[in-house]
Amino acid sequence: MPAIRLLSNEVRPIVLGALPSTDKALLLVNVQVENIGNAPFTLSTDDFTVQTRDGQVLPEAGGTTSPDGLKRLGVVDRFNDLNLTPGGSVFEDLIFEVQPRDYEAELVFQPANLSPIVMGLGRVDAGRELAVALGTPVADESPVAVV
Repeated sequence: MPAIRLLSNEVRPIVLGALPSTDKALLLVNVQVENIGNAPFTLSTDDFTVQTRDGQVLPEAGGTTSPDGLKRLGVVDRFNDLNLTPGGSVFEDLIFEVQPRDYEAELVFQPANLSPIVMGLGRVDAGRELAVALGTPVADESPVAVV
């Protein structure tokens, strides 16, 4: 039986050559997966998706990233078809491609033959995070005075 602990999530720009993309970003999620049951289960990055409040399902996208690209992102803990034995625990780095907008998102882990585990990621403001990473000024939300 898997137990998932969310360690971090952050938005980073996609760098294409020398310039970053302005219309897509990467949501990097780091989790710890532990087997708290009595039987092994198989763990793969493909078992993870992000689901948005509006029903959009984002597949894990790290499989299309080159090994050098993964290393530059600091994404090193990735497993496919890992047999996680009882008491075992691993860290898993996940990558999801997102549009630069707000998301209310959940991380869904659904390994074969097991019930899905859903974890709230909360509000992911990919547009703001991408603008900050690109050095673009972003107006702060501040109260407006009414006179």
